[in-house]
Amino acid sequence: MKNFIETILIMFIPQIILIYLGKPYQIMIVCLGCSIITCAFLQDKVNILRLGKNGIELDMRKAINEAYATIDNIKELMDPIINYNLQLMAGEDLAFEGTNLEERLTFF
Repeated sequence: MKNFIETILIMFIPQIILIYLGKPYQIMIVCLGCSIITCAFLQDKVNILRLGKNGIELDMRKAINEAYATIDNIKELMDPIINYNLQLMAGEDLAFEGTNLEERLTFF
């Protein structure tokens, strides 16, 4: 929660000051970009920031690794649920006029 409040303050306080001073929108855009970069570094997820002729490159290895780990966990959790649903579909076919082959293949 503390990081969220800091992020909000860093993003909007300079913008409010610039509006109060009556600065043009170009200066506000530059200031907003600087605020976004500052917030990215405060989150401790950015390792390297490179500015070059091709644009801006952020190296966020930790965040990317966390995303892959989350995807792997979701895959592991979904496997038993899908197997159960496929077995349930087969049981419905015996007891009732359940799903047909195309519906099961679409589900799978």
